[in-house]
Amino acid sequence: MERKIGQESTTEQKEALRVMQIIAEYREMLPYIRKSDDGSYHKNFFKHYTEGFVCDEFDLVRAKENEKDYDALSKKGEKIQIKEVTHSAPTIKMPIGFDYLVTVKLSKKDFSVDEIGVYPQDIVNEHMSDTNKTFRITKKLKEAYVTKYNHAKPEIQD
Repeated sequence: MERKIGQESTTEQKEALRVMQIIAEYREMLPYIRKSDDGSYHKNFFKHYTEGFVCDEFDLVRAKENEKDYDALSKKGEKIQIKEVTHSAPTIKMPIGFDYLVTVKLSKKDFSVDEIGVYPQDIVNEHMSDTNKTFRITKKLKEAYVTKYNHAKPEIQD
């Protein structure tokens, strides 16, 4: 495989770069985006957006960024793992170090929150794939735990 280094960029590459530069300019205006230790903004803004959104939605305290097992804490001290899902199988690190998994599906049209799923740890454990450490969201699970987002808050249950 040969790289095209030094050759003229394609029209698609130029357009993609232009759009990415616009996104980078506006990224700092997005309220949930974290900064790196050096003060620069992270590239992973969909992750930060969904984490911040869920923390506001459920009145959670966002964990420190270097926390490995969870992304937020409830007022009761429950550990919450937040995953933005574009597919039905978010990857989960083992052993599970959270009490709830919250999945967020963004709209493909405008990146608004489309669905929020709240899964207790026992349900995640029960439906984990041993081979690739993914939590498969089946139709039955979706019906039981996912709420179409319309500003009605799904409950984190005791």
